[in-house]
Parts: sequence; structure tokens; C-alpha cells
Amino acid sequence: TLEPLALRSAADVLLCVHAPWDEVDVLPELEVFARLWAHERRVRVASIDVSRNDLPRRLRLERTPALLFFRGDEPASAAPRDFSAVASRDALMEHVLEHTSIK
Repeated sequence: TLEPLALRSAADVLLCVHAPWDEVDVLPELEVFARLWAHERRVRVASIDVSRNDLPRRLRLERTPALLFFRGDEPASAAPRDFSAVASRDALMEHVLEHTSIK
């Protein structure tokens, strides 16, 4: 479930929340991004399909797809950073590097 994967993880997590009816399929690009981070165990890249899984109410997403970043060194109650507006892989990499708990 999402709780241990992202909300209670010691690792940073970039989570893609998506649905089959999304106008944009972000999963292929997310898979490329995940391969770039595969060597780093303190950063995980994950996805969740909202048509098959329930989300915690506290996430309150207005639309999908959404890219949420959870820092592993913050409490589970902390709000994730919303990277949904990031337009390119390079910009996403910059955002993750800027906000990661890995220093």
C-alpha cells in the first residue's frame, strides 16, 4: 500500500499518481527517470493507479497525473511537495536534487 511505500518510508519517494483516463501518459517517462535513480537506494520512484487503489484523504488530489515528492526524513504527516507542473526530465531531476534529504 501507499502508507509504507511513501508515507512512512525512510527513503525519499517520487510518486506518480495516475489513472487510465489521463490525457497524458507519464509512465514511460517516469520509467526512464526511475532507471536514472536505480543506483540510489535512498530515493525511490513509484506509481499508483487511482482507479485500482485508494489514496489517503490527506493527499486531496485535484487531478491526475500528479507527481508528489515525499522526503524520507520528514514525518509521515508532512505534506508532499507537488512536482506536477515540472515540464521536463531535466527540470524534474533539478527539483529532486534540490529537495532530497540526501546531501
